[in-house]
Amino acid sequence: GAFSVRTHAGTVNREVGLVGKNVPDPKTGKLRFMSWVNEPVNMDIDSFEMTDDIRRAMTKFQPSTSQSPMDKCLEIARDMSANVTHIYGRDLLHVAYDLVWHSILSFKIGDMLVQKGWLEMAVVGDTRTGKSEVGTRLVSHYRSGVLQSCEGMSFPGLVGGVQQIDGRWHMTWGVIPMNDRRMVILDEVSGLKEKDVIEQMSSVRSSGIAQVTKISAEETSARTRLAWIMNPGAVLDQTWSSK
Repeated sequence: GAFSVRTHAGTVNREVGLVGKNVPDPKTGKLRFMSWVNEPVNMDIDSFEMTDDIRRAMTKFQPSTSQSPMDKCLEIARDMSANVTHIYGRDLLHVAYDLVWHSILSFKIGDMLVQKGWLEMAVVGDTRTGKSEVGTRLVSHYRSGVLQSCEGMSFPGLVGGVQQIDGRWHMTWGVIPMNDRRMVILDEVSGLKEKDVIEQMSSVRSSGIAQVTKISAEETSARTRLAWIMNPGAVLDQTWSSK
């Protein structure tokens, strides 16, 4: 375990830098990491600023005057297929991944703020049709996003729950809130322990806030772009919300 003797009121899904040393626990003899420096780490996602040079470089992803936005998306998909994923005949799948990956967190329509701008999708298909391979290779190419197998995973593993450590109850957040503002690809959805996990996640998916009420009520941000990868049989086992 790690213990900090300096108070830092940060969010649970924010990375921090610790400075300390291992010391033996007087009761058990186990090593405990004691930290006296606990400071938030400035991530690329927080420090990024749009510049004129970046804006000009991004124009290559805009459609030309003779192209529709969909034509440009398919052109990018063919490039990704040939040079990154090497999965062919799945252009629309590449487009769908890209749209979710690069969806914005929120946007305005007039004066109205739409809080949920990030997207999610379900990828349904038979085994060995390139569903997971495309996601895996895009994670490596973009150097962002996480691919998580759902084999044996339950609601606490996805969203969060409480567990007892050394006689004390601790809140542990799951893979979705821990990747707030990022991308998570959930593979093998048919391996989820409960068959109504997606229905339980209706509030999380629509609000972007993960809430767990057990020993105490806890909540944190979970504005996470999601791709659920499943076979046709898993669709029948899960209940999807329209939110």
